[in-house]
Amino acid sequence: MTTTERTLCAPTPDELRAVLVQYDDASRKLGHVAADWAYASHHGYVADHGKGFTGAALHPSIEPGEPQSCYDNAYRLAMRRPELTYVEGFGSSLIAIAHAWCVDADGNVVDNTWPDPETRSYFGVRIPLDVLCVYALRHERAGVFANDYVDGAPIMRLGVL
Repeated sequence: MTTTERTLCAPTPDELRAVLVQYDDASRKLGHVAADWAYASHHGYVADHGKGFTGAALHPSIEPGEPQSCYDNAYRLAMRRPELTYVEGFGSSLIAIAHAWCVDADGNVVDNTWPDPETRSYFGVRIPLDVLCVYALRHERAGVFANDYVDGAPIMRLGVL
């Protein structure tokens, strides 16, 4: 895939981060949370603490996961393959979508949920496996930011993971 083809498909990771900042700013202006909260949305936390990643085709040695089950797919992949790190944030082809994937030690995206990860941009926070496991066991499902709301939104309120 050429740079021109990628540009037509997805924003760059930096452009994706800018969208996340705009979303958080708009949420704050609309009064979606108390004024003293660190973030008005998880978008803002991810923009401040995350990193941009460029998508890559799924390696043939990794089986595709279940469609629309990114949190569980990435969680299982990180648990089975200790060389991978779970990442949660947002992926994009045209719009920012809450998503989870893994990265290898070099920061290469390993996304076994979307059928075309090489056409996507990503911006997310690496989640340590011990933190991920606490959330998964407490809520009986994977997903740190999705479960933050259930816990009273401490990540958004306090700005810490």
